[in-house]
Amino acid sequence: MKNYLKLEKEIERVCQINNVINILNWDIAVNIPLGSVSSRGEEIATLSLIAQQILKSNKITDLYQQALEESDQLNQWQLANLRETA
Repeated sequence: MKNYLKLEKEIERVCQINNVINILNWDIAVNIPLGSVSSRGEEIATLSLIAQQILKSNKITDLYQQALEESDQLNQWQLANLRETA
């Protein structure tokens, strides 16, 4: 189960990055200071790239495969998370 928990932590990092991206998008839509749209766009692009790199990394692939191997130790919720991660 330790590999599943490590995978869960990595996915949590991506979710946190996506939450920040959502805040930046909200800022563009609602509250952006004049002249800041370009820098917000660059920030969003950078964070999106980081999230994508994490998700496509060998680390995630390896953790996913190892978590599958220990699936008999996971509860239904964790198994559903694992299926959704695929």
